Amino acid sequence: MTRNREILLVALSILIQIPLAVLLGHYYDQKIAMATGYLVSQGLSPYETSNFVGVFPHFLLNGIIPGIGYPPPWPLMLGGIFSASISVVPSIYFYNFMMKVPIIIANVALAYLLRGILQKTQTPTIANAAWLFVLFNPFVLLATTAWGSIESIVAFLSISSLYLASRGKIKTSAALMALAVLFKPIALPLIGLPLFAAAAKKHSKKAEYFAVFSSIGLIGFLAPFYLFNWSLPLAPGTWNSHFVMLGGLTPLNIVELFQAPILPSGLDFLGFIWIPALLAGYLLVHRHPPESIGDFAAKGAALTLLFFVTRLWLSETNVTLVLALMLLTITSNKSSFRDFHFIWIVPLIFMFLNWAIPQLFFLPLPTILVTLAEVDQIIGVPRFLGKFAVALVWQALAWALIYKTLKKTNRPMEL
Repeated sequence: MTRNREILLVALSILIQIPLAVLLGHYYDQKIAMATGYLVSQGLSPYETSNFVGVFPHFLLNGIIPGIGYPPPWPLMLGGIFSASISVVPSIYFYNFMMKVPIIIANVALAYLLRGILQKTQTPTIANAAWLFVLFNPFVLLATTAWGSIESIVAFLSISSLYLASRGKIKTSAALMALAVLFKPIALPLIGLPLFAAAAKKHSKKAEYFAVFSSIGLIGFLAPFYLFNWSLPLAPGTWNSHFVMLGGLTPLNIVELFQAPILPSGLDFLGFIWIPALLAGYLLVHRHPPESIGDFAAKGAALTLLFFVTRLWLSETNVTLVLALMLLTITSNKSSFRDFHFIWIVPLIFMFLNWAIPQLFFLPLPTILVTLAEVDQIIGVPRFLGKFAVALVWQALAWALIYKTLKKTNRPMEL
């Protein structure tokens, strides 16, 4: 690929993402993110429910908005973005765009990171295919730039961490992994993988990894609460909200037909099944530790999938992290390559059935929510049954890939 063509393709990807960044955003998630930026810029805690009447010039952004569920680094970035954007152009669309700029940068950086790694292990054709996938794949662009989700930032940090661990740079690997978890804890399943690197065989190196990871993780999480006098979100329903919700890209979404998608009282332990599941997964990884970056990526993808399928709720955007890891295991095996495509095509279908796609238009078309409610009066039950069926298919595919990687062959996924 010539340099001019490469620049043209990157520019084209960015040009595609710009209107997505300006106009679109997931109604629930982006509303909370916008509110978070305002609160942090005003020196207020983003972890508390607040009243936003009269704050934003858009009626869907007025009223009571709950606090954010992410660790401090992303809220702090949102606070800086709010201050920088509103002071320059007092427009909700410009603010929406500026919030997506780090995501666009992360998408491009992730594409180059994956291609750079694959150029060392695969053919130029495969490396360029992975690069193009990240830059132009509709699911990736909808799940990141359009939605406003930061999975590509987490993917870039965590994959960089795994690659550096495989190259013997344990302390830098620990620092990047801590940052990945601090931005969004979906990277939790990957925390232990750098310890299997050849450079980490000595106990002293393992101790270094834990020391760097824990110090950056604890300081990065706790320091903002102390510096800005924020209250820690320890009340029931705040710290554990991600572990009591039911649904999303899981078969448990069927409960929405009968009740609120919240785990019944007394069954809270079910929200933490992923902990013993991951421990079991790591025992299988321990039997045949990863050696190359392809091995690390394959094990990482399997462990992340294991985390996802044992959670009670899963956002379709989270799949972006798995896709990025799986791209590093690409080979010419056509049947397994088909499995890879199903892993993103099925969540893309789910986005439509989950009303996620039309909700992205809430800023320019605020009546879309009313329209969706009216449509649900007609097709609500079939839509929920469709969501359930699609989630079942995705879960089956995920379990098959987990089994293939961790149990049956205990070798990297061949895609």
